[in-house]
Amino acid sequence: MSKVNTSLQSVDLKILKELIPYYFHNRIPLYLWGRPSTGKTSSIRQFAREEAKRRGLIYSEDHYGEKYFTMKVITLSQFDSPDLRGMPEIKKTPGGGSITSFVPTEELPREGQGIIFFDEMNLAD
Repeated sequence: MSKVNTSLQSVDLKILKELIPYYFHNRIPLYLWGRPSTGKTSSIRQFAREEAKRRGLIYSEDHYGEKYFTMKVITLSQFDSPDLRGMPEIKKTPGGGSITSFVPTEELPREGQGIIFFDEMNLAD
């Protein structure tokens, strides 16, 4: 007999728009699942625009930095699993051995404030 996951909640877009600020401000990851074109990305985008305005920052989807609040949408179904990890690079260790590290991709912001929205997570590698 399988167990029912009682931690999953089903909400409509009106309730989702009320929940997004709570999850964001408390740094809790949020997984949205639903049929295509039901407003998931648009809801997050609307919140990001409002948050940028609230913080006195410029909303952007492709610029990062101190003056921007960035919403980066990464469609995972269009990436291979190593794409976000970066390119491998072999480095020498002080003891004479080698270690593999990764040169990070520019797809992921390294500075500024914002939201990374991983879209189509269920279709990713």
